[in-house]
Amino acid sequence: MAVEEKDKRVVMDALRELGAKDNGSAKGVDIITQRCGQKGPRYRDKQLVALVLQALVNEKRAIRKAGEKAGSYYISPVQPASTAAEAAPELEPVEQKSDNPYL
Repeated sequence: MAVEEKDKRVVMDALRELGAKDNGSAKGVDIITQRCGQKGPRYRDKQLVALVLQALVNEKRAIRKAGEKAGSYYISPVQPASTAAEAAPELEPVEQKSDNPYL
């Protein structure tokens, strides 16, 4: 199931509102679901919120902290940006000519 950008935005807004910005302030799925539930009945589904959180973790926009019974999530401190390798096209090697006529 594909996750929509609107769903990601709602969950990220909920994380910001809850103040989950670092490892010490990470919040569980239940708390995030309660905050998202204020945005509409669609976001009261815990499985939907967990799916969106997993998608955000895969995109490195959020970080999952493993706990003994359940995981908790917080916003990634550095948002992913395009790396230099992705931005610059790979150049093809150019064959160099020698001044030596015998080669």
